[in-house]
Amino acid sequence: MDGLNKKDCVLEYIELLIEGKSLDKIIAKMCINKKTYFDYRHLILSSLGQDSGKEMEGIVESDETFFEESSKGNKSLSRPGRQRGKSSKIKKKRGCLDNKVAVIVTVDRKEAINMCVATMGRISKEVIIRRIATPLTKDAIFCTDGHVSYKDFAMDNRLKHITLMGDLE
Repeated sequence: MDGLNKKDCVLEYIELLIEGKSLDKIIAKMCINKKTYFDYRHLILSSLGQDSGKEMEGIVESDETFFEESSKGNKSLSRPGRQRGKSSKIKKKRGCLDNKVAVIVTVDRKEAINMCVATMGRISKEVIIRRIATPLTKDAIFCTDGHVSYKDFAMDNRLKHITLMGDLE
């Protein structure tokens, strides 16, 4: 929290975010300016990738989700621009695209959680090894989708691996 104004207000800020308060309501209630609000926001977002080092144990679930890459403010885009409320103009196809940001979320049943921005596009075993930095105990049951990279990660770490299949629509 080095360099932040009103460090003692961060916990209150987090509680208001959890309650679902809007930017304007948080600013008014806490008597802070927008810069402080966004400083807190960036502090929290950057800390999501940090790992507490606590081992995950028991049933451990991991999956990735994909988001559009934000290029807000970038004057030289390598893709067509997007309009607010509209999806990208890039042709839709099944699976992930190289312009999507992959975020890996790993959680155990004792509420240990690790969320990290992994890579652009498809994930690989090397990315999983680098990003799932939280140690998994040897008796952990690793539950993932059928992605081959998760299977290889489990095999290399001698973990029991269970593949969960979702509905394909």
